[in-house]
Order: sequence, then structure tokens, then C-alpha cells
Amino acid sequence: MFDQNNKIEGVVDSTGKKHQAKAVVANCGIPELFNKMIPKRVVPKKFAQKIQKRKTSFSSFVIWLGLNEKLDNIKDYEIDLLHDKNYIYSYNDLDRAGIGVTIYDNLFKGYSEPGKTTLSIMSLSDFEPWKKFEKDYFKGKKELYTKEKERLAEKFIKRVEQRLIPGLSDMIEVIEIGTPLTNIYYTQNPEGAIYGFNRDMPHLKAKTPIKGLYLASAWSHGGGYTPVMMAGREAAKLVLSDI
Repeated sequence: MFDQNNKIEGVVDSTGKKHQAKAVVANCGIPELFNKMIPKRVVPKKFAQKIQKRKTSFSSFVIWLGLNEKLDNIKDYEIDLLHDKNYIYSYNDLDRAGIGVTIYDNLFKGYSEPGKTTLSIMSLSDFEPWKKFEKDYFKGKKELYTKEKERLAEKFIKRVEQRLIPGLSDMIEVIEIGTPLTNIYYTQNPEGAIYGFNRDMPHLKAKTPIKGLYLASAWSHGGGYTPVMMAGREAAKLVLSDI
């Protein structure tokens, strides 16, 4: 909702109900915000072009495992398993990608039930390898997609089994697999981006050229817990100062 001077007056929710507001803090995907939620007439041309030039960050491929055994022989909670250091891979090549293992019980005592372990196996991923499954995925046709994610999960598990946790395959009680398409489904972030825009690009300011609109998310301040918390703090200070 905007007044005749293109200043925010409030928001309209999904039911059509209007909520008056002096300011709006957008903690959401910026492409969705400026391409679908805000009328193009109120967005300054230069700012719109600045947004459109930006590329999304990496997404992720993650396997969560619940094991029926306690891992007493590993004390670290984050372990990186890399391929040959002389091999330069892209995040399109998940078959050979470096992976990270997180054992949550080594980070937080009592995370799992007694005698059991919870861990994840993760790699950054481009969206490109999953794009071919996108249309069918959102139509509920997931046979080929499921086959591919299970194939990759099996390879990741075998690598961890060979290099870190012998017998891992036989310990698995629960398994869940997340891909860039899973991230889109749950977050609506374009291409399942986990860091917002490409992290190599300069951050956006919390205060936008649209009066009353402030940004506070990974999309404006960079991905990761700390940048996102800083984004919220900066946006809150600006709102309090301005109104």
C-alpha cells in the first residue's frame, strides 16, 4: 500500500486484509519482493536495475541421518571431507564435490535419544543440475528427481563410510534428503539460494529509496547467521530513528 507520493502506508496480507504501518521491514527474498510484491511504478529505475543485475548464491544438497548407534570414537562436530586438492570442481559436479559432516550430538549433549546419533552430510550446490526436475517437482511428479537425489545421497554416504564412519550404511535408521528444490518449496527463495544474492557482490543498504521500506535478510546483508542478525539490528535502528 502506497500513498500518492509513493510512500508506504502499510501491507496487504494473503487474505486481502489491509494493515496500516508507518514502516515495513522486509525479511524475505528481494527478487520476490521487487518482482511480485511491490508495484513497479514505485521502484526507482536505477535501484530496479541494480537488483536485476544481481545473481543468486549457491544452494545446498543435504542428507540428514538418524543412526541407531552412538558415535563415541569421533569428538569433532564439523568435519570437512575434500577430494583431491588438485581437482578443481564446480558445484554442478556433486558426484565429486567436497562435503561437510556435522555430528549434532558432539555439539549439544543429549541432542539424540540415548544410544543414537543425529548427523548431516552437506555440500553446496548450483541450481543448474536440478533445473530439469523443477516443473515436474512442483506438479508432484517426483520419480526421476527422487531417483537422482537418492543416487547422490548413496554416494555421499559411501564416501563418509570409507573416510570417517566405517559401517555407516548399516547404522541408518532415519534419512531425509534436501536439494535446491526442497529449499524453494520451503523458503520460496529463487533457485533455492541459501545466502541470498551472490556473496561476492556488495551488500545492499537496509534503507531503500522507497520511503518506509527497509531490508533485513540474507538478501540484503549477506548469508550466514551473523550477517542476518546484523541486518535485523541495522533495520530496527533505522526504523526507530526515522519514525
